[in-house]
Amino acid sequence: MLYKFDRLMEIYHPSLFNHLIKRGIRSNSFASQWFLTLFSYKFPIDVILRIYDFVIFEGVDFLLKLALRLMALNESILLRLNSDSLLAYLNTNILDVLVRKDFQPGSNQYYDTSKIFTGFTNLNPNLLQKFEAEFQKLYALNEKKLDDINLLNLTNGKLRNQIKYLQMDLFNLNKDHLQVVQGLINLKVRLPELMSQNSDLEDDIQSLINTLNDMKDFKEDDVPHNIEQHIEQLLVENKSETERNIALEDQLNELVEQEHQVDSQLKALKKGWFWNK
Repeated sequence: MLYKFDRLMEIYHPSLFNHLIKRGIRSNSFASQWFLTLFSYKFPIDVILRIYDFVIFEGVDFLLKLALRLMALNESILLRLNSDSLLAYLNTNILDVLVRKDFQPGSNQYYDTSKIFTGFTNLNPNLLQKFEAEFQKLYALNEKKLDDINLLNLTNGKLRNQIKYLQMDLFNLNKDHLQVVQGLINLKVRLPELMSQNSDLEDDIQSLINTLNDMKDFKEDDVPHNIEQHIEQLLVENKSETERNIALEDQLNELVEQEHQVDSQLKALKKGWFWNK
């Protein structure tokens, strides 16, 4: 009903229609109560009953005629008003033009009904049907937009959850990466020290072997009785250090491989996160 009223105002009262639109006054801010209450919120009972008779005889489109008639009677006044005073007049003073100038207290003829029930605009039924079709089309488009917005909100919510989980995965991978890097740093710091110790042991062993070779010509009594035991101990220590070095090198290689894997996962995760945005 409001859509039809707006379209009819645009056609039959374009100056007033544009005046209202430019000042941000929409029909739903003043005309809704007209159509919802069949104008019964202000008129006395005798006028209301007459309105009901017209509605029964002509249909609810009679309310459009009545609304247009009210706007026409008030057009000259409304065109002089602006914004707040304009809306206030539409909601509270729209019927003032109908008050009888010769009204006397005690009389039940407060409104001049000859003004309101005459001079109606003739409404073409085909035009009203056209407006109805336009409204239904606009309503369907609006419903589709609302469905699209709801779908976008749902999709956006899912994407936000995915981003949240990806951020958590990224945090954990960064944490693992830092641990691997720290392990590599520790190994690289310890490895030269262990290699130096191993080199020192090898030098000690070689020195003992040289000493042993030099002592071959000595008599057995001249050779310290525990020299062989000492050599065996050094060989055991050297073997242990060598095994430790090998184990550390294996651990280093494993950490390097883990670092490569974590880097690959980080790159893949960041790439996936970028495309999900």
